[in-house]
Amino acid sequence: MAKKDPYAALRYKEFNLFLITRFAMVFAWSMQFVIVEWEVYSLTKNPLSL
Repeated sequence: MAKKDPYAALRYKEFNLFLITRFAMVFAWSMQFVIVEWEVYSLTKNPLSL
């Protein structure tokens, strides 16, 4: 049985671009969530509103 390389997908430029884009999107979504919650708290001063 041939041994498979677990990192073979990383040799493709398109896959690397996909991974970078995916990471950036998840990071941006997380930051947006934090900023919206921060704004809700700053407007209401109520932690239960979060």
